[in-house]
Amino acid sequence: MKVRISENFLNVRLQENEIIALGNGEVLEVKLFFPGASFLFFRLLLEKQDVKLKASFKNGIVEISMSETEWKAWQQAGEIGVEYVQEGGEKEIRILAEKDLKKRRKQ
Repeated sequence: MKVRISENFLNVRLQENEIIALGNGEVLEVKLFFPGASFLFFRLLLEKQDVKLKASFKNGIVEISMSETEWKAWQQAGEIGVEYVQEGGEKEIRILAEKDLKKRRKQ
């Protein structure tokens, strides 16, 4: 999983095997460790409840989640990505989960 951040935009790009693993209930993580035992984790997971793509931050962990229903609809539609604008906080956050097409072409 690749994570890209710019001002109020959070993008996760997934390889095909990661998309399959996510659908099988695995939690995807990317970890960035800093000197002094500090860290920043990015976690992507599916939820049983019917929620839109959303993000939260707590204790050094950015958690991005979407419902299983939304994940299935994304896969069945054959779309490259799914995007949602999350309201709340000081500013809205645009969240995008997308398939990594570069990795697909190499196969």
